[in-house]
Amino acid sequence: MLNRTILILGLLFTTLSINATTVDVYFSQNTIQSLNPSSFSISILGNYTGPETLAGGAFNLNFNEQLLQLQNVSIDASTADFSSNEGVIDKNKGTLTGVGFSNFWGLRDEFKIADLTFDIISNGSSTLELSNALDPIFLWQNYDYSVSQFGDSVTPVFTNATVQPVPLPGASLLFISAIFSLVIKTKKVSV
Repeated sequence: MLNRTILILGLLFTTLSINATTVDVYFSQNTIQSLNPSSFSISILGNYTGPETLAGGAFNLNFNEQLLQLQNVSIDASTADFSSNEGVIDKNKGTLTGVGFSNFWGLRDEFKIADLTFDIISNGSSTLELSNALDPIFLWQNYDYSVSQFGDSVTPVFTNATVQPVPLPGASLLFISAIFSLVIKTKKVSV
């Protein structure tokens, strides 16, 4: 009897594992190196290969507010052809919350979700960390448009990115050369 129970539980676990559907959500670059001060843009992409199509989803973003300021969020119009929400930027906390999108026909394979534009305000390294937003409107789930029916939930798998601002090359040399040229001009004037 115990062996039969273990066998049934094993089959149930295997069935649930096989039916689990995921969508990969990631940045267009794993590592961003940019000068300080400057701006950079990066895209958030998705890749879905489930049994039907993906209806949409929602996510949050965290970053180091002492190094980066998020200036703009632009949801891709072809991805969010039904509805979207650009979320709320909190520059003091380094967060973007509640970004959501939905697609009338559903999404498959790789697609662009949004473009983000950041200003680098200080040197250092920051992680761009994606997480799931629990939004009752923008749910991660399958959609079968042939019968206009939502299906099973889809689990998002997020991959983060790293921003590594690099100091302006030669800034020290530029300062030293400016001082040196002032010294030379001062000597020429006094002669």
